[in-house]
Amino acid sequence: MATQIKQRRDTAANWTSVNPVLAQGEPAVETDTGLEKVGDGATAWASLKYRAPLVSPIQAAKTADYSFTLADALAGKRVIANKATAIAFTILPQGTGGGQVAWQSENELSGFNRNDGLLTLTPGSGVTFIGSVLTFAKGTGFTAVRTASNEWVVLPFSAGSASAPVVDEGASTNVTFSTLTDPDGDGKNYRLAKWTVDGTLVVTTTGEVDALAVAAGGPRGSNNYCSGGGGAAVRGKITLAAATHTVLVGAWIGDSSPGSLSKIGELRARGGSPPPTPTTGYGDSVYPGHANGDGGGAGGPASSGVAGIGVTDDISGSAVEYGKGGQSITSTAAVANTGQGANGQAASTHGADGVVYARWEI
Repeated sequence: MATQIKQRRDTAANWTSVNPVLAQGEPAVETDTGLEKVGDGATAWASLKYRAPLVSPIQAAKTADYSFTLADALAGKRVIANKATAIAFTILPQGTGGGQVAWQSENELSGFNRNDGLLTLTPGSGVTFIGSVLTFAKGTGFTAVRTASNEWVVLPFSAGSASAPVVDEGASTNVTFSTLTDPDGDGKNYRLAKWTVDGTLVVTTTGEVDALAVAAGGPRGSNNYCSGGGGAAVRGKITLAAATHTVLVGAWIGDSSPGSLSKIGELRARGGSPPPTPTTGYGDSVYPGHANGDGGGAGGPASSGVAGIGVTDDISGSAVEYGKGGQSITSTAAVANTGQGANGQAASTHGADGVVYARWEI
């Protein structure tokens, strides 16, 4: 008959209450947590460190809010968020009661977001975080290091290219974020930020973004047959340092003014001008080319009824013509947020406001 060997075992609360000294090399297990300690013949239970469990370093993906456990820290697990809408991970306070965890010195926790829902790291009661980035978009994550009883240093990271920035989406303003899945057919995915009004982008780790700045198109001229100048559309790769960056979106100013400035980082564009005041007649035969923007936007048409060609760009995941010139004999309003110049007979006498995009690999 086989010999059955049983380890010493009890609940975590009972081990803490009795607080025995285990013999040197003697193992004992907590039946309700599965955690184990091994004695040294001198140290009481409460002062012994847990043995790291032999489990996978990757937690099962979480589709609902989750609170970290001591087992996550001891095994060096990276907990994965996999939810299409917002999800929160929580670090509970130090302690042995309900809603607490008996954290050990220099414990580390790690989380990563693999889906479109924004992941937020939240502190339990009395817990303090050192670090400003506590929200994590798809393809980003964090390591949290315990430095005091209820103090954790939060270190963000990105799983994208080495040059990708880490962005605090929750702190950025007047911006819409989305994810582009393989838009260029090269297997790369991107996080896309879009502003249609002035706002900010909060970058916590310096990185490179691909950006497009589109400024407003010019208004129509002083009669119903004069189309407006095109806006500007400028695209380029720029490096954004760790800082709060102001994003300007060029909007229509007035009947006799060009579109205002659009800007993100060092990338900037200013919209085109309206046609001049007519001296004789109507139409584009008098005004053979209205002023275009200062970065590739179209001018007004050179022949009646033909709009100047703008710049077609697919940074947003679909091809859009930006900075298109106004058309003299149409009443169609300019397409919103494309920097299109005003059409001559449009009920609205101004060009379309601009837009700013930025995207980075995730």
